[in-house]
Amino acid sequence: FNHAERHPVATELYAYGPHAATGQFEIGDPGLGIESANGIDLAIHYANPIVSASLTAFYTDFSDYIYGDPTGEEIDELPVYQFTHVDAVFRGLESELTWHAWHGADSFLDFGLLVDWVDTEIKESSNNLPRIPPARAGLDVRYGRDQWTLRSTLRRSFSQEDTAPFEEASDAYTNWSASLLLDLPVTKGQWHLVISGENLLDEEIHTHTSPIKDVAPAPGRHVRVNLAVAF
Repeated sequence: FNHAERHPVATELYAYGPHAATGQFEIGDPGLGIESANGIDLAIHYANPIVSASLTAFYTDFSDYIYGDPTGEEIDELPVYQFTHVDAVFRGLESELTWHAWHGADSFLDFGLLVDWVDTEIKESSNNLPRIPPARAGLDVRYGRDQWTLRSTLRRSFSQEDTAPFEEASDAYTNWSASLLLDLPVTKGQWHLVISGENLLDEEIHTHTSPIKDVAPAPGRHVRVNLAVAF
């Protein structure tokens, strides 16, 4: 069980103007008070040499939850978002099931199933909060041997139709990613080379949690190379 409180930040209180990064015209409310929340988290873990599983669920009850509410109006050709507060409930879960298909002296092979979901409710209203992520499900494969590990994840994000007023729905999409981690044979320090690819199916992805999802979709197929050194 947890209890949290926070004071509204300066933007939520006093903003009045365009926000270049989000493409919104934001209006604050100096009358906003303290946001508070009471939450319950439950985590269950199970493991044996063949299967491991975890399930985490949460329920959070907010009083005066502060957020930017789309009004449907425009100022300077930008959509207006008015900071306001409501009493709201957040609930969700995250689960992972892993089959340890092979674990030898110097190698391993795992297959995983991933699921996460979140839902919100504004008390005493039928409206939805904006930018709530949709449910997701995925498959994960990991193979490691000696000094390297290969991982590939195929994750399906479902459509989000439970939108706030004046908020556009988001289509479903599938994101395939893969990465290769190499432990480099360097005597001083720990050197790791990571080669990762994202959106390998090159889908048009509009992430529902992004305030600019309709004008700036996520990057298409791309590869990153990172070198990390720890001394």
